[in-house]
Amino acid sequence: MPVYSLNVFDLDHISTSATGFDDNGGYHFALGVDTVTIAPDATSQAVSVLDTADSSFDDDASTGQTLAGDYTIGGGFFPTGTIIESEYHLLVEDSLGNSYTLQVVTLNEDAFTAYGFVVQGAMPPWNEPLTVVAAYDYGQGVNAYATSTPACFEARTRILTDRGEVEAARLRPGDSLVQALGGVAAVGLVIASRVTPTDRSGLAPVRISAGALGEGRPARDLTVSRQHRIYLPQAGVLVPAHALLDLAGVAVVEGLDHVDYVHLVTARHTVILAEMLPCETFWPGQVAMSGLTAEALDSVRAIMGRAPVPAAPLVNAGYYRRVVAKAPVARELLAPG
Repeated sequence: MPVYSLNVFDLDHISTSATGFDDNGGYHFALGVDTVTIAPDATSQAVSVLDTADSSFDDDASTGQTLAGDYTIGGGFFPTGTIIESEYHLLVEDSLGNSYTLQVVTLNEDAFTAYGFVVQGAMPPWNEPLTVVAAYDYGQGVNAYATSTPACFEARTRILTDRGEVEAARLRPGDSLVQALGGVAAVGLVIASRVTPTDRSGLAPVRISAGALGEGRPARDLTVSRQHRIYLPQAGVLVPAHALLDLAGVAVVEGLDHVDYVHLVTARHTVILAEMLPCETFWPGQVAMSGLTAEALDSVRAIMGRAPVPAAPLVNAGYYRRVVAKAPVARELLAPG
């Protein structure tokens, strides 16, 4: 029987200007007025769910969704077999008008007690009031189990080192990565993971075909996660791969049984050459950090410190499309070769 994974945040990692989250449909939120705020130190846990009905995380007990293990969620202990549901979900917006989806989690067929939440798609900013613009009490078949995917390389991606190109999965701590802007950076930590994409999961990788961003950029097809940032040298910014999907030669890779991803952690966030295309190393953002084990979190913080600085401005997809892609220098950069 299919078992899926959810990244569930405990409810004490989010606050609201409304009366709380204990409602079976989110009807108590004043749309356009009430806000929710995710705590700056929020972390999630991976929860395995057995679903005998479909591949979406739904409302209503009839959907056959039960915990595939014992878990403590939102301060309550729930044994294997407990029914878990997406009681309702909220559409929220940040100060720039970007939209995000939060699913409120209930357990044990108690529709009026929320224990946690799940983020669907892009991770919203933390420690910022997010305005609730819609609340949905959907039933079935709306949202896939998978949530936000961190930025990482497909395991076979060739990374330029001081000893030539090496597949990401074969790199080890101490290896020297050639930086796109000069010098080298030592690998501090390699984190590998395997994910199972579904049709609506957002975990399917993006393939940037050879030459899609100009001659030799990349030199060969490059496969990365949706959130992995690509460096645009003329604009001097880092943009997520999925922001480039409107370009010829850039597409989501469908139909994969699984994807092996690799994080490359360096002491400083930097730009390296993956298939000879400038790309970022691991950035300890909200999505990436929320999916790590406690041991990996400690290792990343020991390597990068608690106040890392991005190698270049981190531009989201909305800003890229509104501003960067419309600039003359960007149009020249991204014109077909």
